[in-house]
Amino acid sequence: MTIGKDPDAVDAETPTDHDVAAALGFDTVEKYISTDQTANDGDDEFPSREEMWAIIQELVQMIGDLQQGQNRADRNRKEIASQLNEITESIDEADETADQAKEIAKTANANAEQAKSIAETGETAFDREDPEELPGGIEPSSSPLDFLANCRQHRVKKHLVDQGTPRKNRFRALLVMKRWEEFATKRTNGSGIFWTRDDVRDALTAILGKRPHAQTLKRVWNEMIAIGSSDVDVTERRVSAKQTPKEIIAMDIETAEGLFESRYHHLELLDSNGRVTGGVTPVVTQNDRAEV
Repeated sequence: MTIGKDPDAVDAETPTDHDVAAALGFDTVEKYISTDQTANDGDDEFPSREEMWAIIQELVQMIGDLQQGQNRADRNRKEIASQLNEITESIDEADETADQAKEIAKTANANAEQAKSIAETGETAFDREDPEELPGGIEPSSSPLDFLANCRQHRVKKHLVDQGTPRKNRFRALLVMKRWEEFATKRTNGSGIFWTRDDVRDALTAILGKRPHAQTLKRVWNEMIAIGSSDVDVTERRVSAKQTPKEIIAMDIETAEGLFESRYHHLELLDSNGRVTGGVTPVVTQNDRAEV
């Protein structure tokens, strides 16, 4: 209070909130300062413990439902992927079946022509001409595997994969068997090698970049036996009397090493399109189960 002034005059001269706000550069103080002490009554009330617990339970249930939905989506994706894989395998199998049917038809037609020739002349093709010889003293192959492994691989791929009737699993079998140093099991005495189904699965995983489907593994295994012909021996292996015997595809070490000789590269027994050309008949000398 200023000495000598009336209290009412002092109060009248005291700056108001608006005067202070104007002096400080604010438009108004009403939005910063509320003189109504009951204006926000009820706004600061917190939910009760029971209400909070109900909210937490509701959130837990919502999270659980979302997790179940995610699990169902994952299962559906895996099932769809498996079905697509099976469809792909079925298409490959249909292609191979059609290819085999064509080969059978060609063989039957050739046999019919030969029978007709024999009936007309009384001579067989063997009676009329000598078997074709390979040049330079090159050894003939002992199986379709030995033949295909020693030809140029890009032409073999065209012959078995890139043409209209693909034999993908036969080419995969060839790749598995040529990579025996990596994936086959070596005999302890060094006399040979063999493949178990686990060995073949590991090789296919490396070749395909993913774990092979069970049907792919089965077909490649059968192709290995077919193209290996007399160069392989299908038998069983048992480490101990208590162990269940495992089927294996065995090969002696000399034959396995012969897969790397490349002895037919310069002969071009497969043409630029991968088709088999002259000289094949004497190359495969055994009665093989898989035609080249």
